[in-house]
Amino acid sequence: SMAEHEVVIEWEGSNSHQSLIIEVAESIEGIDFEEVENGLKFICRSLDLKALRGMVDAFLEKCAKIEQS
Repeated sequence: SMAEHEVVIEWEGSNSHQSLIIEVAESIEGIDFEEVENGLKFICRSLDLKALRGMVDAFLEKCAKIEQS
C-alpha cells in the first residue's frame, strides 16, 4: 500500500485573520486543522507527493494574500 505523506503547518497570526485562514483550509481537500495554544495547526495529507506539494503551495499562497490585505 502507498504511504500517506503529511505536512504540518503551524500558524500564529492575528485573530482577525484566523477565520479567513480556516475558510481557506476548508476549501482545500486534504487539509484538517486543530486549534493549538498559540494559534492553529494545519495537517495536510495526500497519498501523492506532488499533489501534497500543490496543496501546501496553494494554501500558503492564499494565506499570504490574506495576511497582506
